[in-house]
Amino acid sequence: QNSVEVQIKAVNLKEDENVKLKYYVNNKLIQQKEIHLPAGSFNRTVRLSNILAKVGLNNIQIEIDAVDKEDNILNNKYTFVQTVMSSRIRIGLFSGAPSHESKFISFLLKKNEDFEIHDFVEKKSGQFFEQTNLNALNEMEVIFFCGYPGRFTNVNTLNQIVNYLQQNQPSLIVYLNEHTNLQKLLQIRSWLPYEQLPAKIKSREILVDNPLTTSLNPILFVFDQKDINNEFYSKLPPITIHYSGGLLRDGVKSMLSGSDSKNHFPIILLNEQKNFRSVVLN
Repeated sequence: QNSVEVQIKAVNLKEDENVKLKYYVNNKLIQQKEIHLPAGSFNRTVRLSNILAKVGLNNIQIEIDAVDKEDNILNNKYTFVQTVMSSRIRIGLFSGAPSHESKFISFLLKKNEDFEIHDFVEKKSGQFFEQTNLNALNEMEVIFFCGYPGRFTNVNTLNQIVNYLQQNQPSLIVYLNEHTNLQKLLQIRSWLPYEQLPAKIKSREILVDNPLTTSLNPILFVFDQKDINNEFYSKLPPITIHYSGGLLRDGVKSMLSGSDSKNHFPIILLNEQKNFRSVVLN
């Protein structure tokens, strides 16, 4: 969106006033509009269009002139930071089978207006529902595997995705669940944080460790306030995992872990290499 809406309110004006509304991007005046304020009370929404913000982080400032004998001028200026992207981030979400998890992840990602989601949900024939083809794969900036590759994943389809990973190095997220086929997952071994893949186990519930007791990755800040974060993780219910063991590569970061009465399990693993970045969620 190339516009900003500003709400202007005034109460108990003694007489009509004409003021200027100014719009700054990175301390540069971009626009100004003259606003007529009638005597009494005033409430109006003004749209500023063609804001000309550059791609990246921008410091935005909205400012309106003070009127004569104004009681409070502190709220005449508002500053915020805006991230401008050249286009929405395109994410290819691949699911080895229809599941509540993949549907929820898709729903959650689509709520973010910065993302453009392409769903690839497999059926038993190895084809995708809704006759989805792989033409859109060539534009994906993030590949998200949810229980993928699965039992029915077509070898040719997987090879096409692997070739795209090799040539374009998009970010990769792998969500391991009961639909994941470990044998087929070996085809993307070089992107995974494992020297040796974990073994599939009978699903079990574990308690999540409070990540604030160790070094905290920014991705785990669900809330801005540290104490609220601490309370959130301390009250998380048990989660279900499907894989255990495995051998991690050097330099892999375990961002979140959990345990049962006997064993400790990594839950979120980050693998950052020179040419790509991948995250695995158990």
